[in-house]
Amino acid sequence: MGNIFINKDPDFWCSTEDPGPERHTAYWMSYVPDSKFLSELSIPGTHNTMSYAYDGKITGLWVRCQSLLLSIQLNMGVRFLDIRCQASNGEMLLKHGGYNLGKLTDTLTGCVNFLQTHPRECVILRIAQENSNLEGLDFRDALEPFLDRFARHILKKRSMPTLGEARGKMVILADYDIKDTDEMMKYGNMIDGNMIICDNSKPDSFSQKMDGIKANIEKASETTRDKKQMYITFTYRYTWLGIECPREITRRSNPTWHYLVRRQKGCLGIVVMDFPGYKVIRDIINNNGEDHPLEIAHSRNHIVHRLVRDHIGGRFIIDYNFICPVEITPSTNPTVALACLAWTIQAVPD
Repeated sequence: MGNIFINKDPDFWCSTEDPGPERHTAYWMSYVPDSKFLSELSIPGTHNTMSYAYDGKITGLWVRCQSLLLSIQLNMGVRFLDIRCQASNGEMLLKHGGYNLGKLTDTLTGCVNFLQTHPRECVILRIAQENSNLEGLDFRDALEPFLDRFARHILKKRSMPTLGEARGKMVILADYDIKDTDEMMKYGNMIDGNMIICDNSKPDSFSQKMDGIKANIEKASETTRDKKQMYITFTYRYTWLGIECPREITRRSNPTWHYLVRRQKGCLGIVVMDFPGYKVIRDIINNNGEDHPLEIAHSRNHIVHRLVRDHIGGRFIIDYNFICPVEITPSTNPTVALACLAWTIQAVPD
């Protein structure tokens, strides 16, 4: 299998720890216009998002596709979650194959907590049935009560929404049978627009996998395409017979397909990854138009920090909601803090 700990570059594939607030991009959607359809955005995503929760020691090397907590993934800028569920004895369990990863309710609660703190972001959840053989609408009926608990936090729309419509909401892509009256988008098949999905998990070769990734992100970036078409590209792959674990595969392959992402201009669609690192996430986000969201954010952060030094004696303000990653402490003068942030929004051009 090789040593999975050598040649590790946390910029391209993540380590097992939070890389730190300085590499968080929790607010990037704040700098994207409301009028953009979600299908026009370049969005970082994670494959088997909750697999970090599996606690097996040896088998965990093959089960885990992520190492960072959901909250950290969201703070780093991930906005597409790959959620796989099994209905079991009145509960909705999260699964990777036959392995238990926790409960759906905890994941939805984590998303809501993030969105309440970051109301100008949205989170897209592809929900699929895993390790279960419920047929027809049975899985949909078992899932419905769990989604109903979070109904006010879920966008109710069957066609492709704009970012303005989706802000502050979870957007469900249903990878299971639904009713014609259900107000959510069907994964791979929608009334208004559709999805182009590249998910070849066991290619014949590494080059075949790279060719598929390249082709899908090139289609996503075509300026003449239907802007309501959503392109979703999965970059992970498995080796035949499971000889190598996901982390070892990712360590080698992420820098290669990341090179393809950096060369591509325009919309990339949703790029779904194992163990994404900071630079991979950042470069996907920065493909959202000519005005890169993170560059705008960084320029505003600089002014906010300068203002805070001038007005609050060196104390820093952090506000994830709109401007920059900071924590407003009880000792911070709220009047001065809000005045500084309001001035920044007016003073710095979009």
